[in-house]
Amino acid sequence: ILGGFGAIPQRGEQYAQINVRLKDTASALGDLFGLAGQSHARTRSDEAIATDMRRAIVKITRETNGRASVAAVRAVEGLSQPVEIQLRGADLNRLTEFGVQVRDAIAAIPGVMDPDISARGGKPEVQVTVDARRAAQFHIPANLVGQIMHDSVSGNTDMVLREDGKEIPLRVRLTRGSGDAVEVLRNLVVAPAPMSGSGPPGQPITIAEIADVLKQVGPTNIDRNNGQRMVTVSAGLASGTPLGNAQQTIQKALDRLPHAGIDIHWGGEAETLNENAVYFASALIMAIILVYMVMASLFNNLGTPFVIMFTLPMALVGALGALVLTGETMSLVAAIGVIMLVGLMGRNAILLLDYTNTLRARGNERNIAIEEAGATRLRPILMTTTATIVGMLPVALRLGRASEIRAPMAIVVIGGLLVSTVLTLIVIPALYSLFDDWFPARKRELSFTPQREQSAD
Repeated sequence: ILGGFGAIPQRGEQYAQINVRLKDTASALGDLFGLAGQSHARTRSDEAIATDMRRAIVKITRETNGRASVAAVRAVEGLSQPVEIQLRGADLNRLTEFGVQVRDAIAAIPGVMDPDISARGGKPEVQVTVDARRAAQFHIPANLVGQIMHDSVSGNTDMVLREDGKEIPLRVRLTRGSGDAVEVLRNLVVAPAPMSGSGPPGQPITIAEIADVLKQVGPTNIDRNNGQRMVTVSAGLASGTPLGNAQQTIQKALDRLPHAGIDIHWGGEAETLNENAVYFASALIMAIILVYMVMASLFNNLGTPFVIMFTLPMALVGALGALVLTGETMSLVAAIGVIMLVGLMGRNAILLLDYTNTLRARGNERNIAIEEAGATRLRPILMTTTATIVGMLPVALRLGRASEIRAPMAIVVIGGLLVSTVLTLIVIPALYSLFDDWFPARKRELSFTPQREQSAD
């Protein structure tokens, strides 16, 4: 059972998919203004509903000896489980055996749910293996055997029936239900009777004389990646289980399993997270550099912007703390909120230190200037921070559609602003004083102390 926009990659009569479209979430604004449809809106998250559905189908899967999985899908690019481990190699049987070991190993990890393997057995097939030595005795190439079998089973359309100026293609093949498939294939003629004594005189050469024809059970599908055969082990995560933590635990379990000749790669949401982590780190570093350069040019010094940048770790502490308190996990949407904090976190420190420098340029002593700037700028700092937090509250409270996706970004911003605002009023003045005392020899370069205004004589 799968929900959302995705589709299962397997095809066949033995597979089924059920898409469940959830109702819109209940909105506090809708209750306030009495909007229609609020009584039928859902009050639980999609993850909670998926967990209840997963528990409900356990009994069904046990009675039918089948397998089912439930996934909450929030992306239109397709269905993918949070955990997807791709096993690549040349031997499909070896990949399947190792995939079963991986599935059993991760099933014991807390937070991992519904582990499954993409390889499916049980499809009957007839395998024909040509013996190169025996075929060479009769001068029969292997591709000829393949062509004859293809024409016999799938049919040959080289012949056409011409009637009234029209050409009707004819498909010539073995009669369906003509007997046991293995015996029929074994008796297929691949060459006329040999002219020399290399075979029984007067008897044509059959497939049974140059190949082994056996009835086997083969896989229902064979996946490939970059030319290698691939078996995928997938699993879901319980609500509140961080993907990064689960990936580290699973990787430790994989390292303990011997996998000579098998390449292990991460796919699904874990692959997306790993790929975007590099771009996120690059964007974060670039944002920090640009913010520092802009402040350095506006302050016309290097010291004051350097002190202001210390609000970033304070904002990150608040952002991560807010995620922990609300039970959210670090995601790509939350990472966007972190990048937003880079632009927002220094606003309060700028208001504070800019006025401090202005007072010192007027001749006030440093400590007096810091105290007066803190008292004067406290009101605008609280006003701007409160306005930003109130504006983010509707998103953080999950009001409206698609609120589960947007909420982590607002939670990160609100938590970062709250902590950084409180600590800015205490930590930034202290750091400003410390750096002003620690670098007296380089005050001219860092310009912590602004030049006083001088009147012309």
